[in-house]
Amino acid sequence: MSKVIRELQQEKRNLLAELQELQTRTSTEGRAMTSDENANFDKVNERITDIEKSIRNQQALDERLKEIALENQPQEQPQERKVDYGSAFWKYQRRGFAGLDAAEQKLVAEKRGTNDQITTTDSLGGYLVPEGFGDEIIMTMKHYSGMLQASNIFRTATGNPVPFPTLDDTANTGALIGEGVADTVSDLTYGVKNLNAYTYTSRVIKWSYELIQDAAFNLESHTRDVAAERLGRILNSQLTSGTGSSQPNGILTAASAGKTAASTSAITREEIVDLIHSVDRAYRQAGNTALMMHDSTLAAIRKLAFGSGDDRPLYQAGNAQTGEPGTIEGQPFVINNDFDELSDGADSSVIAFGDWSKYYVRIVNDMQMVRLNERYAEERVIGYFVYLRADGELLDTASIKLLNLAAS
Repeated sequence: MSKVIRELQQEKRNLLAELQELQTRTSTEGRAMTSDENANFDKVNERITDIEKSIRNQQALDERLKEIALENQPQEQPQERKVDYGSAFWKYQRRGFAGLDAAEQKLVAEKRGTNDQITTTDSLGGYLVPEGFGDEIIMTMKHYSGMLQASNIFRTATGNPVPFPTLDDTANTGALIGEGVADTVSDLTYGVKNLNAYTYTSRVIKWSYELIQDAAFNLESHTRDVAAERLGRILNSQLTSGTGSSQPNGILTAASAGKTAASTSAITREEIVDLIHSVDRAYRQAGNTALMMHDSTLAAIRKLAFGSGDDRPLYQAGNAQTGEPGTIEGQPFVINNDFDELSDGADSSVIAFGDWSKYYVRIVNDMQMVRLNERYAEERVIGYFVYLRADGELLDTASIKLLNLAAS
C-alpha cells in the first residue's frame, strides 16, 4: 500500500469520526441538526466521497505502475527440467529416440557413443550406457570369465593405444666389492607393451513388440544379463588364448612354462608344487596369487592326495558361511573353462599360477548400446546389441607360469 493511500484512508477515518460525533451530539440533545450542521454534514460527506474516489484511482495507478515495472524487468530464462540419464536411457530402450521428450532427447543425444552428429535416428551409432548399467554388465561378465575375475581391470576414457613400460630385474643382484675397486654397471632392461582397444559385441538380442510393451517384462535386466553373458564368454576366450595379433595376448600365449608334466594326460601333486615354486618368491608373496584351470582339471586335482602314507586330499574346501575360498596347496584358484583340459593331450597348458595383478585388462570407459528400430519391423521385433572395446596383456612375463603336459 502506497503512502498516498494510507494518508487518504486516515483522513477518511477522521471525517467519519466527525460525522459520528455530530450524530451522537444531536441524538443526546434530542434535536434535529441545525442548518449550519446540515451544511457541514453535506460538506464532510462530499469530501469522504471524493476521498474514496481518490483511493480507487490511486490503487489503479499503483497496479499499473507495477505492471510497467514488471514489463521493463529483464525476463528470467526458464530453467530446463533436470533429467536423470538413467531413467531417460531406460525409456529410450522401450520407446526409442522418438519416445523421449525434448529434455530427454537432448541428454541422450549428448551421450551418443559416436562422432556422428545426427541425433534423431535410433540406429546411427550407439548410446552410452549409464554408469551403473555398465558396472553391472562388468560384474556379470566376471561370472562368465575367470580372466576378468582374476585380472587387473582398468578403464580409459578413450581407445588410443596405452603404452606400458615393463621391467623384470629379479635375475640381478647386488655385489660384494673390495675397497678401492671400481663398481660395475648392471643395466636395467626395459620394454614396452601396448594395450589396444579391440571391439567386442554381444551380437543382436531380439525382443518382440509385445514383450517390450509389457510393463511386467524387465527389459533392462534381461538385455543387460544376456549382453553380459555373451561379452563375458568372448572376452574370456580371447583373454585366455588370444594370439596378441589383432586381438588380446591371452595368458596361454603370453606366459611361459614353469613346469612340464611327465604325462600327456595327467598331473601329480609334485608337479603342482613345482609350478608354484617356479614363480619367483617376490610374486608369490604379493597377495594376488591364484591357480587357474579348467573345471575338469579341478575335478582331477580333488582326487589327488598329499602323498604316500598321507591320504588327505590336496584340495581343501572353503567355508561357504564365512566366504573363505577353497585352496590347493594353500593357494586360491579360479575356474576358467577356456583353459586346456587334461584330455587335450600333449603340450596342453592345463594350469597357470602367479600374480594376476600383472595381467592387465583394459576396457575403454563407456560401453554403448544400439537399438535397431526398423531392421526387424516385419517381424514386429526390435533388436539391441551392446559393444565395448577391450584388450589384455601380461605386462610381466615372470609373474605367471604355466604347467604344461608332456610333449609326447
